[in-house]
Amino acid sequence: IFLGKFVFSFGKVSVNAMCNEYGPLVVGALGVSNNLCGVATTPINSFEETTSTIVSQNLGNKNIKRAFGAFWRSFIIATVLGLIGFVLIRFVFQDQLIELYNQNKDAVDTVEFLKLIKEINRFDSYSIIALAINAAVLGILYGFGQTKMTMILNVSRVFLFRIPILWYLQTFHKELGAQAAGISMGISNLCVCVTSILFLAYFVLKIKNNYVLQIKGDGTKYNRRMTYRVSITQSAQLRTSDNAIYNVIVKDVSLTGFSVLDKKDELHLAMKDGVTIFFEDIDHTIDLYGTVIRLEERDDSIIYGFTIRRSCLDLPSYITTKLGSRRN
Repeated sequence: IFLGKFVFSFGKVSVNAMCNEYGPLVVGALGVSNNLCGVATTPINSFEETTSTIVSQNLGNKNIKRAFGAFWRSFIIATVLGLIGFVLIRFVFQDQLIELYNQNKDAVDTVEFLKLIKEINRFDSYSIIALAINAAVLGILYGFGQTKMTMILNVSRVFLFRIPILWYLQTFHKELGAQAAGISMGISNLCVCVTSILFLAYFVLKIKNNYVLQIKGDGTKYNRRMTYRVSITQSAQLRTSDNAIYNVIVKDVSLTGFSVLDKKDELHLAMKDGVTIFFEDIDHTIDLYGTVIRLEERDDSIIYGFTIRRSCLDLPSYITTKLGSRRN
């Protein structure tokens, strides 16, 4: 998170340096235009943190459906507020807000400065909608621990989109003048908005519900695990309710359950017995508490299926990381 925001801030300095080609008035006008957009985007950006918090809390409570429900509500509200903010800043209050910077109406520099602000904000104001959508998407990605995706988005906004677009306009469309600064801001934010939605779609496809259907009775189907399970075959420590500790193999894990392989037939667990498992893998610490909901006896071992009663913060990120490593 820190690296992504640091690189993004460094990129903004580079953009200001490139805008110096048009003179100091343009750099100042670009900053003012950003502040005008900030009137609308600053309150909307709070959706990023609140969405992340709500999603994380529901993941800890094993309520995936509610986590996504909270995100979609946040997404809709943020988008509507972004559209309202765009209309107000771009068409209703633009002249009044710009007029606040008119300290001397008779000064030539002041008149030119206000004109530059309006020209740049004409395109920069589209960032309000893009940043509103982006805030909601970043919220769910942070909530699921997808910090690498968010870092890529922050870095790409400046170095993949904004700087190359500004360089192209400065090199091949010099007739645009100072408008190139506003165009590069608006297009780059719209591009990163589209990219964030694509990242979200990719992430949702990775963790979408994977129903395991079995037959119970005469053709009645039911789901044994409501979320995607990833096979890990990971050594772990298992602690029973009487504090006995065993070395076991965790066969697979999902956001709502896990299964354990008991080769030595030494656990002797019954239905609804509670256990804690602990292991570390690929820089993740997994500490879960679950109760037995399934027993499967085999010739040389017993497989215990558990539903998670207490999860941990690293679990969503661990599952997606394991899935990503397999596909790569």
